[in-house]
Amino acid sequence: MHYIEERFQTMPWDAFDSVVFDIGNVLIRFSPQHTLDVLIGEDAALKAELMERIFRSPHWLDLDRGTATYEQAAQRMSQGNPAIRPAVDRVLGGWMSVKTPIREGVDALRRCKEMGKRLYVLSNYHEPAYEWLLERYDFFSLFDGGVISCYVHLLKPEPEIYRELIARCALEPARTLFLDDTPANVQGAMQAGIAGFLAESPQKVARFFGV
Repeated sequence: MHYIEERFQTMPWDAFDSVVFDIGNVLIRFSPQHTLDVLIGEDAALKAELMERIFRSPHWLDLDRGTATYEQAAQRMSQGNPAIRPAVDRVLGGWMSVKTPIREGVDALRRCKEMGKRLYVLSNYHEPAYEWLLERYDFFSLFDGGVISCYVHLLKPEPEIYRELIARCALEPARTLFLDDTPANVQGAMQAGIAGFLAESPQKVARFFGV
């Protein structure tokens, strides 16, 4: 299997009817380290502990899967060190405010809409965070549908989430392109018959879509 950009230098518009976008680091920046730098400050030891307890923990994935609330996750993330709970709450309560749109990704989304493509979203996301995005950024109204992990209790790159996407959105996999910044997620889509683009950088996205 090959990424689409290994076959085409620019988007082959006639080859696809539908384009599916990931959110994190495709449309919206997400850097756990930057988040901790902004919300916690210069305490390196605390930031290192929070990185492990929050962003690298299975409890973060439980939020993505929609099987835990923020309160439940915060309790579990603080186990063994109750004194860290206020910092955990600060991060869980503020991490979305640190995130900003990626201009090149949003421009690619708009370009696809201008070219008459159906647009869908497929992303691992917490419910409160996704609802926050919908309220804040109008470009999410460009999507015709999609699948968000927390609502279906599935995560990329599990095969079931791609099958859910195909069924729910009535996609023809061979006529569908998926953009994601994580190789395993793109490969999961490709194994489901969907063409894949590895969005390694905003510049790569801009070049491919001509924005």
